[in-house]
Amino acid sequence: MKKILLLFAVLLTAVTFSACSDDEDPKAYKPTDKNFLNVPPLSQQTYDLQTAGTVQLTCSQPDYGVGTTPMYGVQVSLSEDFTTVPTGEYVYDESAAVAYVELPYSTTNTTLEVPAKDVANGISTLLGYSDISQYEGRTPYSGPLYMRVRSYFPSLDGEMADFYSIESNVVKLDNVLGYATVRQPAWIYLVGAPEGWAGPVEANAEHYEPWKLYEADNAIGSDIYSATFMIPDGQFVFRFYKGLTGWDDDSYGSQKDDNPMDIAFDGDAYSGPIVKGKGSYQVPGWTANYVKMTVNLKSMSVEFDIVDAEGNPIE
Repeated sequence: MKKILLLFAVLLTAVTFSACSDDEDPKAYKPTDKNFLNVPPLSQQTYDLQTAGTVQLTCSQPDYGVGTTPMYGVQVSLSEDFTTVPTGEYVYDESAAVAYVELPYSTTNTTLEVPAKDVANGISTLLGYSDISQYEGRTPYSGPLYMRVRSYFPSLDGEMADFYSIESNVVKLDNVLGYATVRQPAWIYLVGAPEGWAGPVEANAEHYEPWKLYEADNAIGSDIYSATFMIPDGQFVFRFYKGLTGWDDDSYGSQKDDNPMDIAFDGDAYSGPIVKGKGSYQVPGWTANYVKMTVNLKSMSVEFDIVDAEGNPIE
């Protein structure tokens, strides 16, 4: 009984409940009916993912028994049971092939407009592709695709997250045409004194190749980027950009205003916030050294660590 009450108490802080009287307990249930995903009306037609903008799914909200707004994620598989790892002519690497993939797309809407490219990237992952070059001389997938929706609350974790998460029934798209595409780690750019304050525009894309921070291969979609750079004497003045779209739109730094903000290392490390804005991080009197940078645009934080040339902590 105590465990049940604890579950309800935590959920109260994470999701919105319908009003109840003072002498009533909140009634939040793990839904048991998985049949909340509708069969797409075009499921028997051909989906050409290279030309389609989106793949539309519709569902009803699982019955949690209270006024809640869950998040919906989308999972894809080449098998109806979502447990069979694909084999055969379309598989690139059998050791890397997987039974199902959850796509990066998510929404709170019961009409899901899933980007077709996300679906195509998911198929590539199912088949064991990890780089676009692996498609050279190979035929992209063509055939049925199975999809389901996962309802969950992103504010919950651990046992609570598992308790209130539910996967829907499976729907089949009879004929899906994939194409050569692979979801790769995303990146951001360091822009500032170390690279010479070149304008963050597409014309300077080659200039900025050595100044990218990347997501880890096993953390694609995490919005956490890292890299190690040599920062020369007196040049610890920079901010970060998510795209080469000019000075204003995609800038992230120490503050909103376009002014440097002095920061100080605690020993060999600094950690602090990052905001959408044009304020640069600045260390007065900086002495040349390698710095490992981690920029977390989900938690909106940065970590800078002085390291050796291989990126290892200095002992």
